[in-house]
Amino acid sequence: MFTKRISEKKRPHLAGFKKGQYPCSMDEKKNHGKDKSPFVPFDMLDPELVLESVEEGYGLELESTLYSCASYVNRVFGLRDVGGKEYIAKFYRPQRWSYAQILEEHRFVQTLAQHEVPVVCPFPNQEGDTLQTLIIEENGKPDQEMYFALYPKLKGFPFDPEGEKDYVRMGALLGHLHVVGSQFSLAERGRFPPLAPLELLAYFTETFEIEEEIQNNLREVAARLDAALSPIVSGYAPITLHGDFHRGNLIDCGEQGLFVIDFDDMIAGPPLQDLWVLLPDHASRCPQELRHILKGYREFYQIELADPCHLEVFRLYRMFHYLYWQAQQRYDRAFYHHYPEWGTKKFWERTVADLLDQAEYLACV
Repeated sequence: MFTKRISEKKRPHLAGFKKGQYPCSMDEKKNHGKDKSPFVPFDMLDPELVLESVEEGYGLELESTLYSCASYVNRVFGLRDVGGKEYIAKFYRPQRWSYAQILEEHRFVQTLAQHEVPVVCPFPNQEGDTLQTLIIEENGKPDQEMYFALYPKLKGFPFDPEGEKDYVRMGALLGHLHVVGSQFSLAERGRFPPLAPLELLAYFTETFEIEEEIQNNLREVAARLDAALSPIVSGYAPITLHGDFHRGNLIDCGEQGLFVIDFDDMIAGPPLQDLWVLLPDHASRCPQELRHILKGYREFYQIELADPCHLEVFRLYRMFHYLYWQAQQRYDRAFYHHYPEWGTKKFWERTVADLLDQAEYLACV
């Protein structure tokens, strides 16, 4: 296993603000939460460190330029070696997954490839390891470990379904994946949901100073979601899921076919958690697309969907959990430049209104 150790550089801060200050909504500390600002290793990932780590970890000679790829949770970069071969380097968010949990993700992807599911497998280094470690030392504090992996760059585009054939195709790809997932047991990753709705509620109300009316609305959403989600999840045998099977993670490579990328959210759970994200709208508004997806899906894996309304329960959970993940990332260097109102009264009012609107789709559950 390759390990690179470096010392902490001068800690970066948001451009245009003094160290310790925060922009926009951060003028009032209560909006930011009661927990203390952690050391954020991602803020140290400058181009020099990224290139240096990948070169040493994989024995490559890279060109001196790189570019950032869109990634909500991790840090992902496009690279090219001096011979012109292109790569994608993925630096996993620290403290989210353990080394063993990420290796389990890699093993699942490799297993899918062995069963002819079109996926992108991580490269091994010269010792055969697919996951490398960058250790950042901070004076007086425990070392911070950041894991990274290297992938081949696909030449293609995010898939944009246009008709019945495309929706059947997406369903078939997911069904094929789930056949393999039903035979692959997870030992390191947990089960869906990663946090129960009432646990998410407790985090929000204990961490942030939220007005009583908004807290009451959050409690209503959490209670309705918990009551609807639990029986649906328990009604399906858990299988290994992709965890984030939206169309942005499906790459159309032309004659090579449709590939699945980004298994970072892999988890054991009910098939519906992967299925609902393929829909272009709420289930009640796109019945034809749902039928086409299920048609392709059932060519490989059988599933009984008692009520399309059940899919909307998973949509509401994603919205609730997404709020939690935003909270986890609010210390990242550029977070408040992208979400300047996050944590304000206006933000919570708008967020709760969206959650309550989605909760109305649970009426049939």
